[in-house]
Amino acid sequence: MSPAELLDLANGRTAAARGIPYTLSTMATTSIERMARAVQGPLWFQLYVLKDFEFNRQLVRRAEETGYSTLVVTVDLQAGGKREKDLRNGISIPLRPSPHHFWEGLAHPGWSLRLLRGGLPQFENIGGYLGDTSAGLTIAARVGANLHAGFDWDDFRRIRDWWKGRLLVKGVLHAGDAACLVAAGADGIWVSNHGGRQLDGAISSVDALPAVRHALGSEVPILIDSGIRTGMDVIKAGASGASAAAIGRAALFRRRGRRGRRGEGPRYHLGRDGDWPQALRAAQF
Repeated sequence: MSPAELLDLANGRTAAARGIPYTLSTMATTSIERMARAVQGPLWFQLYVLKDFEFNRQLVRRAEETGYSTLVVTVDLQAGGKREKDLRNGISIPLRPSPHHFWEGLAHPGWSLRLLRGGLPQFENIGGYLGDTSAGLTIAARVGANLHAGFDWDDFRRIRDWWKGRLLVKGVLHAGDAACLVAAGADGIWVSNHGGRQLDGAISSVDALPAVRHALGSEVPILIDSGIRTGMDVIKAGASGASAAAIGRAALFRRRGRRGRRGEGPRYHLGRDGDWPQALRAAQF
């Protein structure tokens, strides 16, 4: 089992232990089924919409059959962004080894040994896409080239018809889009700019949030991510109209067990940051 899959499972178990839903991505290194077996808690599935709608349907069906309670349809990944930090660090899919990677491996021997034992990450949910039975970096590159850039309202309604449970739409930054999505059947909106990784000049999630809340009124659930690092960020999100805040990088940065052993995952202790009680006192709660 690769270090990445160990961390996926550790994150899911840690979230479940705290009653937090865990969202598994289409491009996760753990399969839909394995995560469902390993985690006794609420699970959500994040769908990256591909050109092949039969394959999309298979992913949605797998999530439904294994008990995922919420489908998260991602609408800000219809084309890959220019991720300059990845380019500077020599990260690409498929990976192109370089002297830089070799040096990094020597400088981090523990990580290198775990990688040698567990192997490269495998993108378990997309094995078989376009007839490719592998699940490694090569198929990930093919998936990246086959994101559905033409995703439209009819496509969304088709997915809404497939999924009978709760459905959220992730990657929304425009209030008008949010209102139209709810009118078309979305149960909630996830305000996100994909952590600034898709278009670094896009409006920030927290700046987009008030207009989205105003457009949807008080009853529609709104989640937010991108830039949530501390308890203070959660308070700001709530004050701006969010029903809940989601974290991604913070869970990785704050992990307790770097190897993901014994079910150890991120601390998920944003509420214990020193700025949280200070912010509440300043707000006179």
